[in-house]
Amino acid sequence: MARTPLSIEEITAALSRVGGLAPRLGIVFERHHGRMRCRMPIDERHVGAPFVAHGGAVMTLLDMALGVDALERAAARGKATSTVELKVNFLRPAKVGTVLVTETTIEYEGKSLLVVSGRARELDSGRAVALAVGTFNFYAGDMAARLTAHGSTQPEDPDRGGVAAEGNGGPGDGSSGA
Repeated sequence: MARTPLSIEEITAALSRVGGLAPRLGIVFERHHGRMRCRMPIDERHVGAPFVAHGGAVMTLLDMALGVDALERAAARGKATSTVELKVNFLRPAKVGTVLVTETTIEYEGKSLLVVSGRARELDSGRAVALAVGTFNFYAGDMAARLTAHGSTQPEDPDRGGVAAEGNGGPGDGSSGA
């Protein structure tokens, strides 16, 4: 019997429960203008050089954002996915006190590979901090089944790394909340 594919909200809620990195870094998955994005406030957890985020924290944010697109495509196929390659160009420092948000685009989808591009930008100014291109593979294994095996896939509290509703992106997200 065919399984109903998990929604992106169910996927990210389950990821927040089974993977500890997103909540530890303060990464929240949210729906914004009908698309999924990640949001991460830069604070002392992320500091590499004085008063700016370590590049690894920004790279992790982008890997998760691009990976969410890959997970959605993989789950729809009844497959699993993983990052094959990730290239990031750092454009400017992400200063402590700023909030980064991501936006992604599917560049190519083939039988076994997916290429996704994206950017991390400052929420308030809109200035790009980093650009990324990721290649993901599809392989045997039902990602949806793996995620649901770890418990409920219902979205949970976004303050714990879950999914935020549209317009619930926090101060300055530019949404009306409706």
